[in-house]
Amino acid sequence: MRTVFFIAGLVLASSAVAADMVWAVAETPSARFPDSETAGPVFAEGARLTVLTREGERIRVRSASGYGWIDA
Repeated sequence: MRTVFFIAGLVLASSAVAADMVWAVAETPSARFPDSETAGPVFAEGARLTVLTREGERIRVRSASGYGWIDA
């Protein structure tokens, strides 16, 4: 019985973790790769972006428009 409660607690705890979200405050062009000038999608003003990773002053984000690297 203890095992069942422990497993249920793990499932509930893992589903409570939310991704970090940011919003574009202006039209924001992105780069496809962190160390390249290859253009990625342009995120519209007000677009909700999910932060996937952070590397220094740059973040990799995802939205309905696609994936890209932008300045944090």
